[in-house]
Amino acid sequence: MEFLSFGFILNNRRSTETISRLVSAKRSAPDIFKTGWLAATPRERFEAMDRTLNQIIKDEIATIEKGRNVIMGLSGGFDSRLILHYLRRNGVEPTTYTFARGFDTRVVGDLADRLSIKQFTIPSLSWRLDDLYDLARHEQDLLFLRRLVAVVEIEKAFPDRVEFHGLGGDATSGARMKLPVNIGWDEAKKRFRRMNDPFELALRVGGPKLLPEKSFVPEEDILFDDQLKFACRTELRIRPHRQNSDRIYRYPLFDSRWIGVWFNRSVEERYDQSLLVAFMRWLDAPEFFDIADSTVATGSEARRLLSKRAPLKEIENDVVKVLAGEAAKRLRKRKVFSNAFLETKIAEIPTSKAARQVLICTELAMGADWFG
Repeated sequence: MEFLSFGFILNNRRSTETISRLVSAKRSAPDIFKTGWLAATPRERFEAMDRTLNQIIKDEIATIEKGRNVIMGLSGGFDSRLILHYLRRNGVEPTTYTFARGFDTRVVGDLADRLSIKQFTIPSLSWRLDDLYDLARHEQDLLFLRRLVAVVEIEKAFPDRVEFHGLGGDATSGARMKLPVNIGWDEAKKRFRRMNDPFELALRVGGPKLLPEKSFVPEEDILFDDQLKFACRTELRIRPHRQNSDRIYRYPLFDSRWIGVWFNRSVEERYDQSLLVAFMRWLDAPEFFDIADSTVATGSEARRLLSKRAPLKEIENDVVKVLAGEAAKRLRKRKVFSNAFLETKIAEIPTSKAARQVLICTELAMGADWFG
């Protein structure tokens, strides 16, 4: 039921270890990121951030065996573009691929015009519900993300690859941070459920008990929202490939040194990625062409500016509707939910925005699969 509600299975041991790692990263960060931050000039701060992330990328590059392909997903988001910038700065030209449409495709197209980047084109793939189920059990928690379908073609084309991934980057730098932050553990859990359980299935089957009754550490150590986000989502989403002995996947933005930078920052600096935007503007690199305008001060402002040129669209709506309809048929036969509840959710599909459709269809499909 946890997987159906949230897309991951809770694991108290791993969650506790994750929070311990965050606290350790915060405490062991260099002084420039702690007591020395206020006395440092903006240039000194950005230089320290630059040295830290550059060294993280250098260390990852040093462990890559000769002859292995280096690839990475490239999108309109800041995480992938940061990684691309530092790889290129260190002499690595990765092969990039893009699996979203609209917003991401436009940004990547702009980047290709400015940079000589190698791009892998993912062929058009059929969308069959059973195929997606099979992949979801092994690769990803959200069935209708294009990433899930794309991974099949990526593995065919690059069997001996090293793939850089931006896992954790948005969460540490403050994307989608909610205010206020000092709301108490119970309120933080309610907020977490609203974001991760749109059908409120957890409340229907187990209430708050599906999430930890107490916080892992005091809020002054790690904000309650961050504790839930990292211990109960980032760490636990179904990604068994993270333990692969060949170390196919690399997560430089989830490195303890980079975490230490961000978990010593104020809410104001992290909120809406304002510090990250200022840092990327200071880098003054072509990968961040969209924030050269000094009027762009936050992540949401940068996305709004770009989305005016190409609207965000995760996948084609007609495909979503077909697959959701198939999932709904299976649910009707199995009588998993009450008819009124199921029909209400199905009725939302044609009028929902693309992102909401993805959530609705994922919940429907997971319900069909889980109770099959």
